[in-house]
Amino acid sequence: MAAKLEHRDKWLFSTRKIEVPPYFLQQYAEEFESGQVTDYVILSHDGHGINSYAIQYYLVQQGLGLFLHLKWGGVYTNNEKAVADISAAFDVADRIVAWIESMRDDLKHPVQIVASDFYGCYWMIGGEKQDEWDAWENTPLKALNAILESLQSKK
Repeated sequence: MAAKLEHRDKWLFSTRKIEVPPYFLQQYAEEFESGQVTDYVILSHDGHGINSYAIQYYLVQQGLGLFLHLKWGGVYTNNEKAVADISAAFDVADRIVAWIESMRDDLKHPVQIVASDFYGCYWMIGGEKQDEWDAWENTPLKALNAILESLQSKK
């Protein structure tokens, strides 16, 4: 899908038409839950105010909805630490995607993963919440690692 990415706006790349800014994570998560969406990828830097900025990476592909909403670029954000956190989160997300792809024939229900520094994290299989983490007490990286471990234990 990377070859189909189009520059849609400043700091916004997508394989689909964008009607709702990617900052509004829950809109995209709910759209996936509806089952009425085709495969796409979005990569964006979006936000508001002086500190509510994030990198958004949304991947919807063959029964997987992966929604990363990771803080970066706010006035009070330690961007050096944020870059390390984002890199680590992407590394684990890549491992999750690889695991899902390797198990695709065995998956009976869609898998949805939402990992956000602002809104918290959760994951679902077939619309049933498996686990969730509060944004104030946990990080997306911690949640992604726990999700990967849980997925691997289901093998």
